[in-house]
Formats: sequence, structure tokens, C-alpha cells
Amino acid sequence: MVKVAGYTYYYVTTVGPKTRWRCSTHSSRGCSAHLYTINDTLFATKDEIEFLLSKKGNTMIRYRGYTYHLKETSKSRRKWRCSGPLFMLSERGARILVVDGYKFRRQCDVGTKTRWWCSSHYNRGCRAVVYTIGTQTIRCKNIHTHAPVRKY
Repeated sequence: MVKVAGYTYYYVTTVGPKTRWRCSTHSSRGCSAHLYTINDTLFATKDEIEFLLSKKGNTMIRYRGYTYHLKETSKSRRKWRCSGPLFMLSERGARILVVDGYKFRRQCDVGTKTRWWCSSHYNRGCRAVVYTIGTQTIRCKNIHTHAPVRKY
């Protein structure tokens, strides 16, 4: 069992390094709370997620400073996509992408899909990457090895 913020959770399953835990009152009271740990480190709880509405009234969430929009919903599952890419021109005129204060440069195009690497990929070894089709973000691995760049 795991105890977080006064609540107890019991083990459900492990896939690779990721373990899912469910609230201990799930059976008796129907509580749907759950959390994840990765290599015994707490990854996500309901308390860290803030639900928002977009300008168009669509449901969005904010998690650890990043905003996500609802991509699809099935009976028991929801898929969220990273939101908010900002396309700009660099000082030299190249097209850049800014997500949550981090700059990305275009790495390659495959058909209609574009892969963007963090601008610190080479000099700092940052592995953050964003995939877009047109201006729509389809995948966002926005985990950096450095602080965001404030100069665009």
C-alpha cells in the first residue's frame, strides 16, 4: 500500500517501470482516484491536475505547468494532447516553435508531419521533441534538461 495526502492506495498493476495504484475505498465507496509511480517515485495525482475551459468552451487540463486538450474519449479512457504551440521567426528568419517558453527548431519533415527538436538539443543534449501536422500538435515530449529560454 501507498499513503499520499492521508489517503491509502493499493497496488493494481505494473507495466515496465510504471505502477498504477487505486484508492483503497474503491470497492466499498466507489472512489475512482488513482495515482502512478515510476521507479517508486510519485508521478501524478488528481490534486496536481487543474481542469480548465478553452476560449471555445472545450475541456482542457493543466498539469505541472503544461496545458493539454482532450483529443478523444472512449468508454473508460481519455487521451490528452499537449496544447499551445506558437510559431515564430528566429532572428535569422528561420521558423521556430515555442511551447511553454522552450524553443524548438525544425529537424525534419516526413510527408505532412514535422519533427521539432529543442533548440538546446546539440549544445546541452536536451531530448525534448514535438511533432506537428501543420499547426496542430500531435505529440509532445516536453521534458527538458534545462530552464526555458526567455529570448525568442
